[in-house]
Amino acid sequence: MNWAALVVFGTLGVIVTAACLAFLMVRHRFHRRHRVDLAIPTDAPVTWLADPRVPARLHRRLVRIGAATTAVADDHRPRPRRLRRAEEADAIHEAAVALRARAVAADNRLARLAILTPASRRDGLRVLDQEVAQLERACAQLLDLDETTTRPVSLPTDVDTAVDPVTRRIDHLADAHRELQQLDDTAGLVPDPTLRTD
Repeated sequence: MNWAALVVFGTLGVIVTAACLAFLMVRHRFHRRHRVDLAIPTDAPVTWLADPRVPARLHRRLVRIGAATTAVADDHRPRPRRLRRAEEADAIHEAAVALRARAVAADNRLARLAILTPASRRDGLRVLDQEVAQLERACAQLLDLDETTTRPVSLPTDVDTAVDPVTRRIDHLADAHRELQQLDDTAGLVPDPTLRTD
């Protein structure tokens, strides 16, 4: 009897744990699709996830800006050092955080503006549309800057560096050796295998 009760309670515990984990994952995915900044709640209605009207479209554009700036900020987050202070935040991290904060502020204004009647919010939506377009341009520039700074550095091939003269010299020697072998083959000169060079 005790074993049966343990099995039942264990099964219920597994089911409840799985349900809680599923709920947390769904909530996290919902926040990623609905919040501009994951750490800051939004006043935007849930229906804006699929609403085709202008305020909802502006909100979804701001959410994409928030996701992109969060990714850039995470790429450039200061790393903690052992026995020393953390590295100072670099300019790209600070710019990404500031841009995300502006997107959050625009989203808050948008949620308040959407409560008004369509006629009274028309001018405000036009201004917000221009602001979102500016934020999108700034975000695109930030992403380009992030890509150039995080791309692995490769050695230039056509610029004189400390390695290039040596590699070019080896290439010239190899080319000269091939040309000498071709001349020997054309003249019929075959090295005698019985001769030792040492």
